[in-house]
Amino acid sequence: MGLFRKRPQPKQWPIDEAAVGVGLPVELSHPGEIVGESYRREALDLVMAGVVPDDKGWRRLEAPLTLQSEPNNRADPQAIKALVKGHHVGYIKGTETKWFHRNLTARDLRRGVVVPGLVVGTGDQRGYGVRYNIDPLL
Repeated sequence: MGLFRKRPQPKQWPIDEAAVGVGLPVELSHPGEIVGESYRREALDLVMAGVVPDDKGWRRLEAPLTLQSEPNNRADPQAIKALVKGHHVGYIKGTETKWFHRNLTARDLRRGVVVPGLVVGTGDQRGYGVRYNIDPLL
């Protein structure tokens, strides 16, 4: 085993049709998906207030996403919450939190790390999807 960790390979941006609609192109080399955003609808409505929809009704906001550990989370002490404009909008997928805990210090995660984020959706019954890019952390 070498001294350096293997860099994650780029993957295609996952499109969650129920959350962000059909065929929205997003170009990020190391994307991740926030989960639980359907439970954070009020926070997302506040985040997206003032964002003007395009001619097809889609709203898109590129904004810094703060990822912060939540060690007192009863369901998962390894949980990492996601905040946009100070509003809690969801969590990093459980399968992806291991990478953050392996590659970042506990202190950094407690304070929060900032990565590029994207909130996109219509705001109707389909809600919003939240994505992030870990490129700055690699």
